[in-house]
Amino acid sequence: MKGRWHLYAMAAVAAILSASINSIIIFLFVLWVLWLYKKSRLNFIQLVIIKVMFISYYFLFHSNLFPFVASVSDEEELIMGQITSEVLKLESRIEFVMENNANEKFFITFFYNQNSPIADTEMLKTGAICVLNGQIKLPSTSRNPGEFDYRKYLEHKDIRYQITLNHLKDVRCVGDSLSNIIYDWRKALLESTKSSISNDTVPWLHGLVLGKDDELNDETIAMYQRWNLSHLLAISGLHVSLFAGVVYLLLVKGCFVTKEKAQGILIGVLLFYPLLSGGAPSVWRASVMTVFGLLLIRMRLSLTITDIISIVFLIFTMIHPTIIYHIGFQFSFLVTFAIILSKPILLSHSHKIVQLFKLSFISLFAILPLQVYYFYAFNPLSILMNIIFVPYYTLFVIPLMFIMLPLSIVLPWIIPPIDYLFSFIHQLSTLLLHKVDAYLYYPWVIGVIPLYIFVPYYVLLCLFFANLVKSKYKAAFLSGLMITLTLVMISLKPYFSSTGTVTMLDVGQGDSMVIELPYRKGIVIIDAAGTITSDFTTSSDKLYQQIIKPFLYSKGIVSIDKVILSHEDLDHAGSIQFIVEDFHIDEVVVSEQFIISDSMQKQFTQKNLDISRVSAGDIIDVNNHFFYVLSPLTGTNAHSSNENSLTLFSEIGGLKWLFTGDIDDGIEEEIIQSYPNLKIDVLKIAHHGSATSTSEPWLQQIEPRIALLSVGENNRYGHPSEKVIKNLEDYNVKLFRTDFQGAIQYIFSNNNGTFQTHLP
Repeated sequence: MKGRWHLYAMAAVAAILSASINSIIIFLFVLWVLWLYKKSRLNFIQLVIIKVMFISYYFLFHSNLFPFVASVSDEEELIMGQITSEVLKLESRIEFVMENNANEKFFITFFYNQNSPIADTEMLKTGAICVLNGQIKLPSTSRNPGEFDYRKYLEHKDIRYQITLNHLKDVRCVGDSLSNIIYDWRKALLESTKSSISNDTVPWLHGLVLGKDDELNDETIAMYQRWNLSHLLAISGLHVSLFAGVVYLLLVKGCFVTKEKAQGILIGVLLFYPLLSGGAPSVWRASVMTVFGLLLIRMRLSLTITDIISIVFLIFTMIHPTIIYHIGFQFSFLVTFAIILSKPILLSHSHKIVQLFKLSFISLFAILPLQVYYFYAFNPLSILMNIIFVPYYTLFVIPLMFIMLPLSIVLPWIIPPIDYLFSFIHQLSTLLLHKVDAYLYYPWVIGVIPLYIFVPYYVLLCLFFANLVKSKYKAAFLSGLMITLTLVMISLKPYFSSTGTVTMLDVGQGDSMVIELPYRKGIVIIDAAGTITSDFTTSSDKLYQQIIKPFLYSKGIVSIDKVILSHEDLDHAGSIQFIVEDFHIDEVVVSEQFIISDSMQKQFTQKNLDISRVSAGDIIDVNNHFFYVLSPLTGTNAHSSNENSLTLFSEIGGLKWLFTGDIDDGIEEEIIQSYPNLKIDVLKIAHHGSATSTSEPWLQQIEPRIALLSVGENNRYGHPSEKVIKNLEDYNVKLFRTDFQGAIQYIFSNNNGTFQTHLP
């Protein structure tokens, strides 16, 4: 068995991939195992174990791919169950997970209000048995390509349903568990450190030692993510190793206990620490691996480090199958396994800086496909920043945080100078990262990476490292070149594709359409919906960050030929400032009547961005693809911003399209009078289906066959109007609407195409 556990783990991984991605992996895996057996690298017993492991995991994960989803109703139901998670009491809400007798898990949320007695929350404890009244709902799902799927995220945690409580009086709970006591200790630690440590330092201590990272600045977290440094902000194997080392040295070097007793104490501490630090999978992985190793030493058993990580992987996935979908779990095991396999490379004679470069390189390329799969891009220069920040955190930040925590409790008077030292140095490091981020951030946006690429990628990566170990540098270079070419080809695929798309994004009560011409000859955005912040004066980046940017990245788009803004209302132009910051834009097109704010003008000037003003009769040329401007007429400044919306006509994918902004029936009449022969196939419904537009004369004149409606789900305006819906039905116009169907796409090639919706 020794030295073969990685094969059993690989059998489990192959079974998981076969069950969740493609059954062809079964065939490839069988061929590989038979080849090993034929080469006498496996005996018959090991072959049987691999077969049993594969079959067991295949059926285990196949059953988890089809979660039970009961019907939900609008009525409140009486639910009884046990709180199985930590009860998080955040600034504006309370969150916890409850499980009933049928092993169904519910994500429970309660939002505070002025009438919420804080005392009523004391009954909410981990392990408590609760009875509550609530309306069971399915969690929200992705409504756009590239958008984060919250429902799938919860399903991967075995949580199928969501309940939002209206009143705490709807809940009655009794009892608790041992876990609750540990969580209470954690809360006490979090509170006690706030009184002795400065506001600049305490968020870092809470995040790096106790796993509470919601206090860190959102901008800082985003910057660390852009530079692939976010692993430093989450408690990981590095933190656990340092923590275990400090505890062991204090116990042994301080002559408190013998080595044997120190190992026993360390085992208990390591099983306790993951609960104290929030229970992240990476922490459990590192803690259990260390405990496993210590137990083997005490029992005088010998296993390789590869065997240990493989056994721990099998234990975790067998006990909690859906943990395999947790991104932290995936990153943690992949990086650890890659470092173990690359040990000969890391330990080869070289300077410490070169070794750090090797470590960063190995870690980055071990998770690169997953990085692209989840975020559609990666930052090649991040390897250099890891060389700087990994030792900085390893040798300074993390040890100092672990030292400050106990000192803040037993010797709080000694904290201020240490606090000042950390704050001063860490502000300099953050300033350095800000400067680098401002001038050197050039992400490689690849887009959606096909899952079948993972197999050849990791085969090539293993060949690359194996050839390096054997000093076969030419073969290693060829393997690395093949990896690079694979990623380059994925990036360049749109430039060789005859397929184009028109996508109406589901941005709620707003408009945003993205047009991709075949062979990537042009990218056009018509309107960029945004929302307003809580101060009711500035635009929020919520829609941009959650919908528009992920969609563009998922398509591998970094450069935009034209952004056409129909008018200046936030629900059509609120995200333009964020698009300008993150993407290269050749030109922004607006009407003669469009009012550009001072802040927008300043931003456009700083980016040297061309702005074109057009009116009826003008033509917008996108690499010989034309958009004809039908309105507003020159000099019609008396109209409102809605009435002054740009109305565009274009032929795309063999169909005639009309994009209408927020025009009303008065402007529709003007267009009919100006263009009496106008006939179209696809109509973008104006003003989200308001009763003031899409009149009968309009539909009778232009004769659309298909209508696209961008409208918010259950919006407060009552859109779309019943009158508009009836008009469309009367004229036999097929309607696609985002509130029911999510994003709507027209996918075409050679002037033929089909419409499809993101939601079924």
